[in-house]
Amino acid sequence: MKHLDVIIIGAGISGLSCAASLIKNPLCNNLKIGIFEKQNRLGGRAHTIKYNNTNFELGAGRYSPELHPNVHQLTIDFHKEVEEFPFIDLKHKGKHITFVKNTLERLRRIKPPNTETSFYNFLCLNVGIKKANLIIGVLGYDSLYLPYISVSTGYDIIEKHPETQSLVGHDKRQWFNLKEGFSSVINSLKDLIEQRNVSIYQEHLLHNIVYNPDSSTLSFQTPNNQIIHYNCKYAILAIPPSFLDKIDPQFPKAWSQFNYESIPLFKSVLYYKQPWWKKYKLEDSIYILNNPIRRLYFKSDKYLFFYNDGKQADYWNKIVSTKPDEYIDQIHYLISKELNINEAIPEPIVHIEKYWSKGVEFSTNYSDDHPLVLENTQQNIIACSDAYTSHCGWMEGGIISGKKAASVLLEKINKAHTKQSNLALAL
Repeated sequence: MKHLDVIIIGAGISGLSCAASLIKNPLCNNLKIGIFEKQNRLGGRAHTIKYNNTNFELGAGRYSPELHPNVHQLTIDFHKEVEEFPFIDLKHKGKHITFVKNTLERLRRIKPPNTETSFYNFLCLNVGIKKANLIIGVLGYDSLYLPYISVSTGYDIIEKHPETQSLVGHDKRQWFNLKEGFSSVINSLKDLIEQRNVSIYQEHLLHNIVYNPDSSTLSFQTPNNQIIHYNCKYAILAIPPSFLDKIDPQFPKAWSQFNYESIPLFKSVLYYKQPWWKKYKLEDSIYILNNPIRRLYFKSDKYLFFYNDGKQADYWNKIVSTKPDEYIDQIHYLISKELNINEAIPEPIVHIEKYWSKGVEFSTNYSDDHPLVLENTQQNIIACSDAYTSHCGWMEGGIISGKKAASVLLEKINKAHTKQSNLALAL
């Protein structure tokens, strides 16, 4: 049995932000803090890859200083070079855009029948099924079909994505990405944390938690399949609801009055010997396609990539898993058909895919009353995740929740110190 004062499970942006907040406070100067991560890398859904001296984000890909001030502050604190994210001029063969924009503006002034009305049903009630499908087809986010995406959440999704923000009156909002990639922020956080003697353990899978009256015992499976045990006074689970569900059979009842869901995401990048798309003047353009590709991006003369969610994400994951030889041919066929490219598209020299089975996690009934962290008060455990914020699916939410978890923990530590001091004075 080993001992740590504070254990943080998860080295994504939530867990690392939590640790970075803790080490700034004098209350933690003498505490032993450990972070445990199940993967062999840090960052969670912040995942940058590099090929041919270019960076590509398999996870978090852009941020807006207006919407994501905490992310923006990290880029300043760590002196990260940024560049403008070019994909804000939505294209869909030029048609239907005006209709969608005018319809979204008009419907926003109509109150839905009740708070449980889904965004898709709201569209169907007001414009009919055919036009509702057309609108979501143009927007390119198939999660908008889901029955638990409310009207307000639907508009929130449209507003908070650079590709669609202009359709709801946010043409001027700026977006950026990092020249070194978002993983560089993760690495800077790691360096900052380790300078304060916080230990980070990778490839340690949380196996079990045993709750004691004044502490918890956490068991981990190591890379060589050994089980090791740590006792700690405080534990923070910086993990998404889907994993918390596996750890605690009482989730969410023992933690929250809310319920949680997730949607899958799929992202693919293709590198070519020559940027064939420049001949068609497609560089730095995004097209919403009415086929399984959905959102197609041409990044200057570097690469092209596509990104989708929901059923389309599952569709591409199945092809990659079961029919890999057909994968590239299918992509090229769909691009050529939709963009009227009559010449054969050359084979890519490299293609990389990432399927996130739980790409975005969120509360199905999110409200302003939703806590930024969850607490199981009987077991003295804190859980943080972007899923508990209005920024679910964005690094901003992870930072907000991680900082809040640190604040809650510091309050507990301060109370314990005060109680101990009063007891000593009484004696």
